[in-house]
Amino acid sequence: NKALEWFSKAPEQGNQYAQSGLAHLYETGRGVKKDLKQAVEWYTKAAEQGLVYSQLRLGSMCSLGQGLEKDESKAAEWFLKAANQNSGVGQYTVGIIYLEGKGVERDRKKGENWLRQARVTFLKDMENKKGEDAGAAGKLSHIYYRGLGIKKDSVEAYKWALIACQVSSSAFTPANIQRRTSTADRVRGRKKAQLWLAQHEKNLEVSNVPSNQNNARSTNGKAEVGLGTLLELGLSIWLGKEIID
Repeated sequence: NKALEWFSKAPEQGNQYAQSGLAHLYETGRGVKKDLKQAVEWYTKAAEQGLVYSQLRLGSMCSLGQGLEKDESKAAEWFLKAANQNSGVGQYTVGIIYLEGKGVERDRKKGENWLRQARVTFLKDMENKKGEDAGAAGKLSHIYYRGLGIKKDSVEAYKWALIACQVSSSAFTPANIQRRTSTADRVRGRKKAQLWLAQHEKNLEVSNVPSNQNNARSTNGKAEVGLGTLLELGLSIWLGKEIID
């Protein structure tokens, strides 16, 4: 396995990307025997050098007790390190952590401040082609839907949910956001999503961008029937629980 061979040499030389890559192999069991303790060890080496991805993975593993003892305080520390490096996911997760008081003292003001920062970062990420994996758009949808740090906006929530589904190849499942959004707001949200997708078609790998209102329902069919996962991107991103009744 050439990938494993390379990842086995470069990490020892202090290459943070190779360290993170090797950690990923151990975490997923790709090309090697799955070993979460080894994954934690190599993610830690990369995270200590400031690699955001590794910091986020460590935060998640600490919060779930994967490869090490569950430690919500340590998880919060790693997420905060990522957040301080302008990671939207880090900012978003720290915001949720403060709202829930998981590993930190509950502080609604801090939580809302971090979530407002996350919203700005995600919007920039979408403009800079960093959010085409649906992560940024999905979390934007959740922020607007729940009114996390901002006023609730069902139109924007629906817009970003549709965009998230449209730019992602992942399979989504139905969600209550459809039932809880009025017909008028769905129409407005769909129009705003169509406009955004049309404006960014060249920058994002988007297929079936709707060109008019008549084909909007059919071309966005995948999006409108698949919003469940988006709402699971909220508290369950690391708490592992559903947030929508």
